[in-house]
Amino acid sequence: MLTISQYQILNSCCNDAEIFYFLFAEVNYGGQLFYRSEGRDYAQYVEDHEWSIKVSSEIIVRDLIELINVKFLEYRKLAQQREDKCKLDSFLDREFAVYANYTCQTFEEHLDRYGYGPHEFQVTELGLKEMDKPVYHVYDEQLGYQE
Repeated sequence: MLTISQYQILNSCCNDAEIFYFLFAEVNYGGQLFYRSEGRDYAQYVEDHEWSIKVSSEIIVRDLIELINVKFLEYRKLAQQREDKCKLDSFLDREFAVYANYTCQTFEEHLDRYGYGPHEFQVTELGLKEMDKPVYHVYDEQLGYQE
């Protein structure tokens, strides 16, 4: 069974491939944060709350590796404007070590530090089937996700 943070990770990239920021923001902040100067009436603003990290990047990386190993999630390494689909191997810890001590609150912070990348993540068909199991409806309720 998925943990609630694993479910959030899968949910954050089930419609499209997403970079690490969006997975991290979903687990820690309930979604993307914006600066008030950026507008967007519906957004969560950095300035309006003392945002703390609930789940460290190291734990999120551990969840990513587990989800990749059970084939619920896939990733692509982005390099020089092209996508290289990575093969599953025993080096995932090193591959994702770039996210150690990750603390970005906004997408812009992520872009400043990492550019667009260095990886994209997307749910697989098997992951979508897992997420659709009735046992996870309680997570939808807890997280305020609408069906």
